[in-house]
Amino acid sequence: MSLRGRFAGSTPLQLLLTAERIALLTGRDIDLAMWVLCAWCGLRWGELMGLQRQPSRAPS
Repeated sequence: MSLRGRFAGSTPLQLLLTAERIALLTGRDIDLAMWVLCAWCGLRWGELMGLQRQPSRAPS
């Protein structure tokens, strides 16, 4: 399930509280900003981090 589905019915306060809890559990302040941005924009974590699918190589 993507984040879009998990946070679809959440209020802004719930999103902030969830992001704050994640930041406290990981011990990294940047996680607060990343999760708020992720939930607010409806992004998946990989999209936020800039990860891209790698094309599969054809067997040689």
